[in-house]
Amino acid sequence: MNTPVVDGRSVNPLYLNERNIHLQRDPNDLKFGFYLRVKNGKYYIHTTEPNSPAERGGLHPNDAIKTINEHPTDQMPIYDLIKLIQNSNDLIFTVQQNVTPSACDISGGENQKGEQKLHPS
Repeated sequence: MNTPVVDGRSVNPLYLNERNIHLQRDPNDLKFGFYLRVKNGKYYIHTTEPNSPAERGGLHPNDAIKTINEHPTDQMPIYDLIKLIQNSNDLIFTVQQNVTPSACDISGGENQKGEQKLHPS
């Protein structure tokens, strides 16, 4: 397999799908409009609400959250992640697209696969 080259440099193919998303909280609404899924200590976007800052900003279901406001999320306790989101009016996410495990049924709380659905915003 050939390694992709961007601007004359070799790039790990996993990073090609990374992007930055900037969200601003609507002053008339306290929510950013997204739900999180937690699996094996990693955070994913589960869903976004229609016409929310999250949807308008470009967050998509199954996006893996790599950083929030330049804070890596891979070792971040859930309490700290939720606090960071709730205490911010502006968020900058670095997300990686389509890297989550296969879809599963999550109706709230924890399911049989050890995943949790959270609505921090």
